[in-house]
Amino acid sequence: MTQYCQIEDVKVYLPNNIVVEGDNATPDPYNPEPANLTVINIEFFIQQATQRINALIRTVYDVPLKKINQGGTVAFPDPVPAVCAILAAQMVYEQKLMGAERETSEPQKRREEWAENMMTRLQNGEVVLEGQRRTRSSRFISNTLRGAPRNPAVEGRSKGNQG
Repeated sequence: MTQYCQIEDVKVYLPNNIVVEGDNATPDPYNPEPANLTVINIEFFIQQATQRINALIRTVYDVPLKKINQGGTVAFPDPVPAVCAILAAQMVYEQKLMGAERETSEPQKRREEWAENMMTRLQNGEVVLEGQRRTRSSRFISNTLRGAPRNPAVEGRSKGNQG
């Protein structure tokens, strides 16, 4: 199944003290199990984030999204990989790493807010994914190649902070 980001992308958003399975080249002999997060868990969270993204943009784009050539690199269009990695990292925090207090840090809150805001903007058509078939614009509204249909919200903007 398609995954919009890789394990390495999710690791960027995890704290340094989290040791992912296979990352510890010199394990401590006094701690035989230093890995506290398995690759299978990260892949599960990436899959969950991908499914969430697909569910949110299904009415706007054909899903799963297609990889495109971006300056010589074949990848999913921006900002989808970053949003997927942030959502997967947040799921890791929520289900595996948080203690009984369930308190998140300010950087975590800002990243999650950015990802949620970006998903809202993708749904509203304010951010256009290059190289993807837009079902909303091709069925209902005639627009330019790079343009997006005007958002029906007040002043054409979403309710997000960056909108």
